Amino acid sequence: MESQDESMCGWAMSNLTQAGAKEYFPRMLKVLETRPDWKGAHRSVRNAVYHFRASEHYGVIAEALDDEEQVPRWSSAKELGKADARKFAPELARRIKTADDDYKAYLIEALAMLGAEEHVDVILDIVRNPAPVHGDAHLALLGLVTEAHKDRLLAMLNAPARHVPWIVADLLVDLDARETMERLHRSAIGAHDEEEGRFWLSVVLPAWGTREHVKEYLPHLDPASRWGAGFAALSLARLLSRLRPEPGDLEITARIEALESRLPRLFRPQVSAALILLGKKAPAEQAQAVSRLREKGYPDRWDAKELCGALLRRHEKEAADRLEHRVTSGVRVDSGAALSDLLAGVNLTLRDPRSVEIYRRLPPGRTRSAHAVVEWCVEYRVIIAEGREIILLKPDEALAYWHRRLSALR
Repeated sequence: MESQDESMCGWAMSNLTQAGAKEYFPRMLKVLETRPDWKGAHRSVRNAVYHFRASEHYGVIAEALDDEEQVPRWSSAKELGKADARKFAPELARRIKTADDDYKAYLIEALAMLGAEEHVDVILDIVRNPAPVHGDAHLALLGLVTEAHKDRLLAMLNAPARHVPWIVADLLVDLDARETMERLHRSAIGAHDEEEGRFWLSVVLPAWGTREHVKEYLPHLDPASRWGAGFAALSLARLLSRLRPEPGDLEITARIEALESRLPRLFRPQVSAALILLGKKAPAEQAQAVSRLREKGYPDRWDAKELCGALLRRHEKEAADRLEHRVTSGVRVDSGAALSDLLAGVNLTLRDPRSVEIYRRLPPGRTRSAHAVVEWCVEYRVIIAEGREIILLKPDEALAYWHRRLSALR
């Protein structure tokens, strides 16, 4: 750290930080004063502040929110979110309106990490815009909106951006605001084209649909459908799995089965998940579906979640049903222990809560399904169950788990 070379100084501080040598931390802070022009070394100091969770010095990280370079701005926003530096939430929110799209995405993500419920309106404003960050805003809002935002969400259905109805529908379904179903249906009917109105089929009907709605899916089981027969099959399977079986379901199931060999590989995982949900794949065939996804090396995490979710419902139905029960966060969910307490409310236990890293903190007073809470709080993990015990694994680990388990059933 005494080197007159900036890169060597930064290298030394980075290595000391990784080694956990906190006794050198005060000397690292002095570099900010003695070398005010060493921007690269300052990044190493900020990293040390974050790594050692030196909360009294989080202002050092916040100073980089206005750095002239992109990467320091991005990393400082994310580090403040990860470190749960809640007092800087207003600083993050204030910059959203003037930030470029890339930076805006990091700011929104940081607010979600903090569970910054007081800034929901700022994020809702983003959803109206056609900017590419609406997806980040959507994800953040899944854990932050409440029933109090329902009217504003419905008013947003008239926004010109085509992604808005999809986001609004997903948020209302997450809130279980079933009384809005007819309003959403009218919006879907009034959509300009099939793609714009498909939120009705993919989001609303799987959650709230009835037997009368089944026929609305059938035209989309054509492999030539613009919507994507794979997604239609999975949505229909989710709906049918909630309803009492009827003789006509056999014909529908046969149509879904025929899709698996006719669709491009991109959509086959969705069809496999649909057939598992419908009970049309034996354990050996389920294992084959898992193997095909594992062959990708780094499987798409959404495909892994869909397939593992279907397997969860087939093999651990009690746990899957309990995960759909709605829970209310009495306190802020900011640790594995707090998440474990919430799951205990539906008679589920969380394996090794201390090892669970909370990515987004859930504010108190939010009512969601237990499944939705886990998925929002814990990033890049797939839900596995053994009895009433919930296990959270990375997508590749989850697929390996199911491959072993299903292979043992052959």
